[in-house]
Amino acid sequence: GSLEPSAVFGPIVEGQIADLAVYKNYAYLNSWSEESCSKGGVYIVDISNPRKPVDTGVFLPAPAKNYHGEGAHVISVSSRDFTGDLLAVNNETCAPTEVGGGFDLYDVTDPRKPKVLVQGAGDFGGEGQLSGQGTKANEYHSVFLWKDDGRVYLVGTDNEELHDVDIFDVTNPRDPKPVNEIDMLDKFPQIAEEPSPYGNEVFNHDMVVKEIGGRDVLLDSYWDGGYLLVDIENPASPKY
Repeated sequence: GSLEPSAVFGPIVEGQIADLAVYKNYAYLNSWSEESCSKGGVYIVDISNPRKPVDTGVFLPAPAKNYHGEGAHVISVSSRDFTGDLLAVNNETCAPTEVGGGFDLYDVTDPRKPKVLVQGAGDFGGEGQLSGQGTKANEYHSVFLWKDDGRVYLVGTDNEELHDVDIFDVTNPRDPKPVNEIDMLDKFPQIAEEPSPYGNEVFNHDMVVKEIGGRDVLLDSYWDGGYLLVDIENPASPKY
């Protein structure tokens, strides 16, 4: 099946859909670059019948002058602070603004009636700091969620710092808490030792986390640095 979700704005422009998450019977399509800089957000599509996907007409708008790129992920959560299905998306900007950046979290337990939990959360500090002053977080290229020992975590790709692996505790998705930010090249210099990477651009592009052998392992696509496997069972103290 195929579908062009046009109920909200009309036809999609080339390159507008940057990424998507599929969870249960729904697809969450990140709306990225288009000329007007006004269509950033998430289209929600019913794919319960894959041969006949349905445009629900539901659209989650990004913060003004922001759009969502290569970061969309949904998981089910059950904690003291939140129970339901949690959608995380990244924010990049398409025009000058003092709001947004970072990541957004939404309650999509009922995908046809999604709820905003937080927008523009993320890194407000400088190198080595996740907290600071300001109204706009650093722009994020990608995000990923995982659960461990009753906690829920988000890892994001920081576009603006050498400390480009940012980790937050989002167990309470309405109030994310900073955990750690990492410059993998600085912390693990062996990734650039002989044989050296092909090219000299060594930075975080995308990542997933999976429990392997009872420990949480981050698979990090570190551009010319290749793929890194990092033990983040303790996110505050990663191990190569």
